[in-house]
Amino acid sequence: MSPEPTRAFDIDWESDDPLVRGQLHMYTKQYELAEDAYAAALDADPHCVEAYSGLARLHFLLYNIGKAWEHTSKGLAIAPNSGCLHAMAAMLTLLSDPAGARQRIAQAEALDPEHSLVMLAKGRILASEGHYEQAVEVFRASSERVPDLVKPIHLLNLSVNLAELARRTGSREARHEAIEGFTRVLDCNARWEFAYVAALSSLKDLADAAQLVAIAERGYAEFPQSPAIAFLALRPLIQVGRVEDALALGTALADRCRNDVPLLIGLAEILYEYDGADEAEALLLYADQHNPHNPAVAKGLIALYDATQQPEKKAKWERELP
Repeated sequence: MSPEPTRAFDIDWESDDPLVRGQLHMYTKQYELAEDAYAAALDADPHCVEAYSGLARLHFLLYNIGKAWEHTSKGLAIAPNSGCLHAMAAMLTLLSDPAGARQRIAQAEALDPEHSLVMLAKGRILASEGHYEQAVEVFRASSERVPDLVKPIHLLNLSVNLAELARRTGSREARHEAIEGFTRVLDCNARWEFAYVAALSSLKDLADAAQLVAIAERGYAEFPQSPAIAFLALRPLIQVGRVEDALALGTALADRCRNDVPLLIGLAEILYEYDGADEAEALLLYADQHNPHNPAVAKGLIALYDATQQPEKKAKWERELP
């Protein structure tokens, strides 16, 4: 059964608390400001383990694993705490040490089984092992218990896992709850670019095209320079009949991201999928113009010419491959 409706989020975007400011800046990818906020918390209290935990999570997101480990170690040297143990578990997972990661999570759970990061880790471990129903139950519980500041993170994970559960089982209830969950996250935290990308990616084969267009337009209004949101909007726009809008958006995206070969190839695939072989060819040639001698572009053109039965052009690009 779906959970009963709950109260609205109450995130204080104007908070003066440096720990709160740090998390808010992380939502909006203002990582330097986030680091400054956690540093301010440590200036006020050099023994603030929450600040070390925040710095560890920040540098983990930036793949500065050395710095993340350093901050985690400093926090744990002050006192055992769930936040730093969770950060260490995340790093050990990245370093292919799942046994070590599980040990740190068990230590964190022993300290505080309902700590927001402990519940997050438990749900993610279950999902990584394919136990989506159990992961959903963990995230459903955590999204109602954790502080409002981090509630969007838990609700987003709940929605992602509900979408995967719906995809694997065909559950209409899980599909509906996933759509409602993503909508709730975006209603309460419209400044989180990653949430739009996660919603569009997770719901691409579950939500109606019109629903996806609505999500994409909200995201694009907040983040007009986001290539991910623009890219994920293209198929839904075409599916609802807004082909000219999709072409205009795709053209602008290709111009902005002319050196992003995977993105340009992805655009070409969408064009070809919707009977735009000529447009796909033009885009791949554009990609070659700005990224000469790129084997991925050559392979894309070879595949296109093979599909459209143009053997001479196919042979020419086969000769371009090293």
